[in-house]
Amino acid sequence: MKLVAFKLKIYTSMWWENLKIKRVYKGIHKINSCEKMKMGHKRRFLSEQYQPKTFLKFHNLRRSKLTIEEYTIEFELLMLKCDIVMLKSKQ
Repeated sequence: MKLVAFKLKIYTSMWWENLKIKRVYKGIHKINSCEKMKMGHKRRFLSEQYQPKTFLKFHNLRRSKLTIEEYTIEFELLMLKCDIVMLKSKQ
């Protein structure tokens, strides 16, 4: 898994550097916000069906055979993938 993660980091870094060079060459302004970079990354690496499938998986998540820790980790990962923000209630 570490090797796969390392290779993905290298590939993503190469994509990012290539994108910056292309934008300069085309005369397009630099991407200077994390939000824009995140959007570009999603367009490049995620299919159109990814977000709806992930949201459906989040919606249907059940503890079933998972431990509480496993369930919590899965819940939080799916929240991140779906861009879900939990608002803290005022007490």
